[in-house]
Amino acid sequence: MMVAGVFGFYDQSFAVTLYKNSSDTSAKKMYIQLYRPDRSIQWTTLLNSDISVPDRNVGDFRMSYGNGFFIVYFSVYGIDNFANATNGEQVSFVDDGGNLKTTSFPIPGQEHVKT
Repeated sequence: MMVAGVFGFYDQSFAVTLYKNSSDTSAKKMYIQLYRPDRSIQWTTLLNSDISVPDRNVGDFRMSYGNGFFIVYFSVYGIDNFANATNGEQVSFVDDGGNLKTTSFPIPGQEHVKT
């Protein structure tokens, strides 16, 4: 596992994005973990997609936090459907409880346009 991002809080808790590389393309994974101030893991969430996998070779990974949500951005490689064999990006929203929201989840206070 490779640490791809860290976000710390004043209470000494922190979130980490973890990238699991693999020679098997379909086994590449991206996770976000929240650690308590005593460094124990509070929750772990898999940031998965049915049509793509994280790809460290074509871009970078970023994480931010605001308004009760972690926002994780990372490059992906398509493995199925219309995205097969193409490079792209994924944005995932995870709430304070570790619940993954869809990439079209409306963030409170932000304008949201459904397509």
